[in-house]
Amino acid sequence: MTAPSPTSPARPLSAGQVVARLLRDYVSRHWGLFALSILCMLISSATISTIPQLVNWEVKYVFTRHEAAWLLPLALGGFGAMALRAITMYLGRVWIDSLGERAVAAAQRDMFGSLIHSDLAALNAVHSGQFISGFLYDATLMRDAFTQGTAALFLEFVSLIGLLAYALVSDWQLGLLILVTLPAVGWTMERIGSSMRRAATRSMQETGDLSVVLSEALDGRRIVKAYGLEPHSIERVDARLQARLKTLLKAVRLRAASAPLTDIFLGAAVALILFVAGWQNLNGQITLNTFMAFTIAMALAMQPVRNLSQVLPVAATGIAAANRISTPAPPS
Repeated sequence: MTAPSPTSPARPLSAGQVVARLLRDYVSRHWGLFALSILCMLISSATISTIPQLVNWEVKYVFTRHEAAWLLPLALGGFGAMALRAITMYLGRVWIDSLGERAVAAAQRDMFGSLIHSDLAALNAVHSGQFISGFLYDATLMRDAFTQGTAALFLEFVSLIGLLAYALVSDWQLGLLILVTLPAVGWTMERIGSSMRRAATRSMQETGDLSVVLSEALDGRRIVKAYGLEPHSIERVDARLQARLKTLLKAVRLRAASAPLTDIFLGAAVALILFVAGWQNLNGQITLNTFMAFTIAMALAMQPVRNLSQVLPVAATGIAAANRISTPAPPS
């Protein structure tokens, strides 16, 4: 992939197009490592879904029937599941983070290669401050989005699917109450993600502009000192800092809103489930072990939902950065 300077004006690509190009041009060089990391994360995600069933058996056979023979197998099963989850999570994160670093290094190499092979007119049109800002800042954001986004997809999302499947199997009525809240959560996350991508793109532009002003001030330091232009230089830098700060503060508010908004919808689901489960118990439609297992599954499922909402701003920012890096420059 030819990766031009981030300053090149071009039509922005969609999130799917950006991800497809990154996978094709960088991740495809290390498919083995990528596949191993995904396999480990899938195993890690699957193990967490066994915990509610272990609780179900513990309540049913030990607490209710007082069968001591189940004590040791259930305890060992719980430890084994968590140990397997810990090992596979570690390997998955190490491998995906290593792949992210390799992808960023390759993207930075392509960015510099594209710039240095440009004709003289194109080279003169690219300010060094803008290029360095994109070379260091945008590429790092892209790496964070790739590593955290992949981990969220194959760790959090798969865990969520497994736990929801268990909840539906154990009690489909209570499980449906969780499912009805997910579209609202998804819509909220999508709206925040769109706003975050716009704010991130603007923030990267402001960072590049700030780099230009700083670079010009330092390159022209002799003229600044000779003509007493220090106040003017400070004013220019301060103007860029204030513009960048305004954009960053908007991103801060969006980032901070993602998890609390998710919690509001999850709170509504909890209230409904407690009411319906209580009604079922009063009418003899649910057993204690089923309710306990369902409650554990619901509690475990809440964490992936919150984690996904917190990863969303990072992913949105990284998509914006990758768009600036991977969008082809127009013909010169």
